[in-house]
Amino acid sequence: MALDVLDDIKVYFDAYDISGDLKKVNLPIDEDPQDKTTFGNSSKIFMAGIESAKVEGEGFWQAGESPDLVDQFLSDNIGIVDKPISVCPLTGVEGEVGFSLKANVGNYNLGLKVGEILPFTFVGINTSARIIRGLIIKDAAAAIT
Repeated sequence: MALDVLDDIKVYFDAYDISGDLKKVNLPIDEDPQDKTTFGNSSKIFMAGIESAKVEGEGFWQAGESPDLVDQFLSDNIGIVDKPISVCPLTGVEGEVGFSLKANVGNYNLGLKVGEILPFTFVGINTSARIIRGLIIKDAAAAIT
């Protein structure tokens, strides 16, 4: 399999494509290991625990009163549960691998520093079910046009 340089990933949060506002995305998926070591074991024994997932994004802030601007959208969705987030590591076209979860904006942060473009970060925290790895079945841009 060939390696890909990430230059056109897609990130959909609810009905919005926020890809153009982002410069970095992390998708940590963790399981909370449970210690099941008992007397007689010569080393620690663990079993898989509960899975957690989140989407962490960094980008450049755009403000305004339009609901399709990233600041308005993220501000309006802090604490709202079960909003779908999909991360498509390549271009988001049909047949490519993507990851989806239901989440809420658990953290939205502006980084204010004189002389620089205003950055923001957000964390979308899994609110129900597990993260899903699958294939993109419909290109969102094609569905809109």
